[in-house]
Amino acid sequence: MIKRLLLPAITAIICFAGASPLTMPLAAQAAAQDGISFDAYLETLKARARAEGVSEATVERMTSGLTANPRVIQLDRNQPGSATASGFPKLAPYIATHVNRDRIAGGRNVYQQHRDQLRAFEQQYG
Repeated sequence: MIKRLLLPAITAIICFAGASPLTMPLAAQAAAQDGISFDAYLETLKARARAEGVSEATVERMTSGLTANPRVIQLDRNQPGSATASGFPKLAPYIATHVNRDRIAGGRNVYQQHRDQLRAFEQQYG
């Protein structure tokens, strides 16, 4: 249950927390581009959490005060390798630009530092 809720909940918190009321029109436009308003997405998230057995108190505590953050949405849409109107970019140039020995070594180092915690998460959540 937690695993199925974790990604959408984290996504909602990261993508939508922190916008001021002055930014809401832009945020609403950003959400509309995805075919769903922020409020509709939030209600869908709440309904899904309730269906998974999350208590109403937890649902309200975790979603109270959330608002869309257009800057985060903009940054998310401009990730390297993201799809464009003409499709996804070719993989080889992306790898050549973003994957190198230092990044691979760094990733392995971070994994080693957190290996025990990651294994515990895997055992707990599958």
